Amino acid sequence: MIFQNKILRSLLAGALGGFLGWLFAEPVYWLAFGSFFMGIAQLYFGLALWALPIGMMLGVVLGAAEGLALRSIAIALRGALIGLLIGAVGGVIGVVIAQTVYGMIAGCLFFGRGIGWSIFGLCIGLSEGVRRFSLIGARNAALGGWLGGFIGGVMFDFVGLIIRWDVASRFIALVILGACIGILIALVETVLAHGALRVLAGRQEGREILLDKSRLVIGRDERNDIYLSDRGIETRHAELRAERGTFAIVPASGAVSVNGNPITHHLLQPGDVIELGAARLRYRARGETSPRTPPRADQPAPVTRACSRCAHPNRVEARFCARCGQRM
Repeated sequence: MIFQNKILRSLLAGALGGFLGWLFAEPVYWLAFGSFFMGIAQLYFGLALWALPIGMMLGVVLGAAEGLALRSIAIALRGALIGLLIGAVGGVIGVVIAQTVYGMIAGCLFFGRGIGWSIFGLCIGLSEGVRRFSLIGARNAALGGWLGGFIGGVMFDFVGLIIRWDVASRFIALVILGACIGILIALVETVLAHGALRVLAGRQEGREILLDKSRLVIGRDERNDIYLSDRGIETRHAELRAERGTFAIVPASGAVSVNGNPITHHLLQPGDVIELGAARLRYRARGETSPRTPPRADQPAPVTRACSRCAHPNRVEARFCARCGQRM
């Protein structure tokens, strides 16, 4: 259950990716910079070779982390491949920019590398959104990766000032860089997502699913936007659609209940509990701090009257719609 926590999982995956990046990049570093005399072209080429495995490893581990937590080889491989490709490009571009800025501003410790590694983190974050085929997710994750890369890049030089042994300083700095990128991607995505579903019961208990697309398919198929493998889940069980500032859940080929009541179409409200097969999920709206307790199935639902203009439910005695002001 601990690995279903997106923030903690991203932190650990980023740190592991940084460690693996250091493990593969360190031999390259000594091969590329073993000579005391090298030109500008050799310097940039050596830096690009050194950064390549760092970007690849961070991209692979962060990309595969969710699939591994879900015990889905297909999702893990897809995420790892996308992370590998985009991470490799981001690593090379980021380190070249970092060295250029560092060279342009004499003695610019911290910020030169911070700017370069922020581009690297942006690319890693971008791969997270690409993996989910979500433009909104790519934007949010790229912003988080950019922030994490900048903070990690600033820490890179800071660690070098404290620890004089180059091998150890690069090891610690890259682990910190990966952890910063991982946790900032998860934090920014969580804050900016339009909503989320938290799994209360089922094989993925504790998992938080970010809703960052206008249409999401839920089901057993690993190609779905939301993959659930619990008993009773159909291949394409239900759909979530962005409607009226929230999400509507609509059954596809499976039965869906909300707060214990079977539904054919339901606009989700904060705290609503969704049941699909053996899985139970709670809906959290953007900016919600404490979910309300949904009405139990054995309690009578409050009597309301829908507005003729916007369909918003109002009290029976209301004279005007609370949403649009239409006379009832």
